[in-house]
Amino acid sequence: GKNNVINDSDKIKIKQFLLSYLTESDTKISSQLSTIASKIARHDWPDRWSDLFSHLITNLQNTTTTCLSNDSDSYIHRYTHRYMLEMTLEVLNELSSKTLSFAKSSFALLCVELFPIVVSLWNNYIDKWIHKLGLIVSDIVNKTTNYQSTTYPIDMEYLSIYLITSSTILSKLLQLGFYEISRANYLPNYFNYLTNYLPELLNYLV
Repeated sequence: GKNNVINDSDKIKIKQFLLSYLTESDTKISSQLSTIASKIARHDWPDRWSDLFSHLITNLQNTTTTCLSNDSDSYIHRYTHRYMLEMTLEVLNELSSKTLSFAKSSFALLCVELFPIVVSLWNNYIDKWIHKLGLIVSDIVNKTTNYQSTTYPIDMEYLSIYLITSSTILSKLLQLGFYEISRANYLPNYFNYLTNYLPELLNYLV
């Protein structure tokens, strides 16, 4: 009924909260917050929530180099990074499930804007993931360190989450905006990253 409709003022407050409450460590709660954001985006993007993705991108880029640092705030960056990736994917999934004919050009531009940024993040994740894997393998082979007593396991856990989520986002962007992304000539760099990392990864797995 009309009494259940959220007014514009409350919507603005909710949006601000969703984009500022970034340090939730409970995955169930962060997942619920992402779902709420995606439902609002379904109705309000792009006209009434035009800065949604600019906020997501800014927060992702601001934390990508610090999410695995050893400083006292590293746990905050990890939660923030995971939450932003999760929300980005959730919103893309929600937007792709609706008829976007009215916002087709906006969505095409979004795919082109997001793709190189997420590729850069993905490249950062897999580079760190392979580096950590190499350290773990070296420690096991040389028996120099009990890697389970280091930060390696938790680092690998978060990196795996980042890597899987960003890969899913890239897959979604390619599914929704392949033509526009290919026209922007972003695909060669992505495939170069893939071919460069595959042999290195196989060295540890074979």
